[in-house]
Amino acid sequence: MEVEAPSFEGTSIEWMVFRWLEQHKIEFSFQSSLRGGRMMLGGAVADFILPEYRMVWRVQGTYFHMNSAQKEANDIVQKQWLIDDGYQVIDLWEEQIRRSVNAVCQAALRGVELPRIV
Repeated sequence: MEVEAPSFEGTSIEWMVFRWLEQHKIEFSFQSSLRGGRMMLGGAVADFILPEYRMVWRVQGTYFHMNSAQKEANDIVQKQWLIDDGYQVIDLWEEQIRRSVNAVCQAALRGVELPRIV
């Protein structure tokens, strides 16, 4: 009997974090709209919300988050809004995730954001 792979709407680095959270049995929601999501000015789509920890994890990939000053500025504003809404916001950087998803996620659960590798 052939087993079908689950469909996943996200990037490969988001998938790595998704699987880590599942394997560690941590409750989360994926790609959740906050403040109106992409449809409203100031809205956000949170990559991962961990309700037990009151955390938002934002996966910051090189292509989508570091190729323009405007995108970086938007990320800064969005992060502050999420903090204002009572979340601890942790950015998970693509290069760090590719090196060791376990180290990145373990640190994030402790509220530690590993630095971006440039």
